[in-house]
Amino acid sequence: MPDTLERLRKKLTSVSDLRTVVNTLKVLAASKIVQYELAVSSVSEYSATVEQGLRACFGNMEFGKFEMDINIDHRRKHALKSHAAPVFSSAISTLVIGSDQGLVGQFNIELARFVLMQSKSSSRRVWAVGDRVADELRNVGIELVDVFNVPQSVEEIEILVENVLTKLPLLAFSPVVDNFSLCHQQIVHGVLVKPILTQLLPLNRTWRDSLLHTPWPRACVPDLLESAEATLFALSREYLFANVFRCGAVSLAAENAYRLAAMQRAEKKIDEMYADMKLRFHQLRQTSIDEELFDVVSGFEALVK
Repeated sequence: MPDTLERLRKKLTSVSDLRTVVNTLKVLAASKIVQYELAVSSVSEYSATVEQGLRACFGNMEFGKFEMDINIDHRRKHALKSHAAPVFSSAISTLVIGSDQGLVGQFNIELARFVLMQSKSSSRRVWAVGDRVADELRNVGIELVDVFNVPQSVEEIEILVENVLTKLPLLAFSPVVDNFSLCHQQIVHGVLVKPILTQLLPLNRTWRDSLLHTPWPRACVPDLLESAEATLFALSREYLFANVFRCGAVSLAAENAYRLAAMQRAEKKIDEMYADMKLRFHQLRQTSIDEELFDVVSGFEALVK
């Protein structure tokens, strides 16, 4: 059906409305990126404070005691077996943070491929955050232990972290699970993102030494009011909380950056479509005016004759 002026006018109105929707989604995505980046900045400062507390703990206790409290001991192994804990065949566990909202393109697919590539050298026990990334992980042949809900706000990240931390004691003390890491997308430049792997466990001697090599910000190292073991246990949990929270916020910022990039591409296509329609509209309108003028001139000449 050939275009008419009225039909093209309606199409221009529809395209203009669609551009308004896309622009609104762009603004929302950009504002959420700022929100999650602020959360990352805040929790990073908190994590740095916790690490200073851990460094103070290490200055007041022997590391052998730390290993006994934090890592595997025979009594914990026996307690796990006596409660019929499942026997795992892997020494590496991974939490994959995906997205359950639309307009994110290959976000979940890239994560699934990245986890599969990481699993080639060693099998992994995988948790998924989000039903969509869980489906993508299953599609590439990765079995899942559990699936969590994707947080949709800074407040909901805390709920996710608490759910994850309830499983960390089993991971930290199991005789066959001695590593825990998080896989998520991260902004690398502007709105470009890429998947990364962040390791959180084990809290071993290498981790301890990295903290001790960090210079203390003051001249005097503080003493502990409580026992070093109790303080260490509390700060270790806060250390894990802060880092899981940070990874969740980084993932949500990357998700919105992915969505922002998609909206920018859509806006460019819409602008090109609108310009093309507007050109056709003006051409058709000019043709219609020329035809009307030709009819007027022809009628006038006929009347003169």
